Amino acid sequence: MDLKNKIQTTVDGYFDAFDKGSAEAVVALFAEDATVEDPVGSKVRTGAEGLLKFYSGAMSMQCKITPTGPARIVENEAAFPFHGVVQLPDKVMEFDCIDVMTFNDDGKILTMRAFWGPGNTSYTAK
Repeated sequence: MDLKNKIQTTVDGYFDAFDKGSAEAVVALFAEDATVEDPVGSKVRTGAEGLLKFYSGAMSMQCKITPTGPARIVENEAAFPFHGVVQLPDKVMEFDCIDVMTFNDDGKILTMRAFWGPGNTSYTAK
């Protein structure tokens, strides 16, 4: 399988792992020394333990993500848009995001940066 197909498989697996609510399945898509910056400008999480803690937190809030367009894959990088919904204790947060990822030759994620913030986030009461 060529790298573009490996990357597309990983991106598809990312959405599938969120659908299943499995932090472990998300982290399995990352290289051992990967980093996550979500959202951009926040603390960068590193390594399997840091990523598992981060994604476990997202899954505990029933975070669901739905693609809003195809992944754009160039060489070892991909960018893709999606809509997210997070169940907070007293409200629901919705946001539109673009994730930008780099990948190793095996199609594992090396870096993930999530571009979203107050300008594309809304809240509704439960």
